[in-house]
Amino acid sequence: SNDTSLNTDNLFSINRMNSDELIEKDLSFNIGLDWMWKEKITNKNKPAQAGISIGQVIKINEDPDMPTKSSLQNKNSDLVTKANYLSPGNFDVTLKNTIDNGFNHIYYNDLNLKTFLKQGEINFNFYEKNNHIGNERYAKANLTSYITDNTKLTISTDRNLKTDLTNSHKLGIENENECIRYGFYFQKNYSSDKDLRPATSIFFGVTLLPFGDNYTTSNIIPSVGGKQLF
Repeated sequence: SNDTSLNTDNLFSINRMNSDELIEKDLSFNIGLDWMWKEKITNKNKPAQAGISIGQVIKINEDPDMPTKSSLQNKNSDLVTKANYLSPGNFDVTLKNTIDNGFNHIYYNDLNLKTFLKQGEINFNFYEKNNHIGNERYAKANLTSYITDNTKLTISTDRNLKTDLTNSHKLGIENENECIRYGFYFQKNYSSDKDLRPATSIFFGVTLLPFGDNYTTSNIIPSVGGKQLF
């Protein structure tokens, strides 16, 4: 099955589902509105800017072969929106939504907030999927601190708001240059079964940046009798 949803980025794409097998049939109209604003350049290196996008696909006939998640099987697709405000060096905010035609239900929310520190940044993400798009609700937070120009410390956590349980805590220290990224990572994963202990792991990872290939070791935490010591 294809899990691609309609959004403002693929609204005007010829191949919205990014698939050679899922080709839309008959005549359709893509209707959208984009509004952009950019601050006049003063003494700043980069001006603040904002934008709002909204759009919808309208078809002559229904197209039952299209994925339900995309809403493109209907004559009138869901409304997709995106709003952002970028203030370089201060904060960035981006909100994406998928809304029904009557503006009665919001099927998808994705809020990203990034705050810049003197030597790092904090990222917060909240997203939820409802109805035909999915059944999820998560909150994630990430702190990045730059120790040097090429070395950074990252701390992240994410929580399942549907079950009100923490999924994981992660800590990593990475070094990166033009060709390679490598680092040590500590991770603790929690189970929905409260009787089970969290699974703790430490591993070494390498990413070849030109190719995007990832290589990681297995857990290097020592164990006795098949049981982890931590």
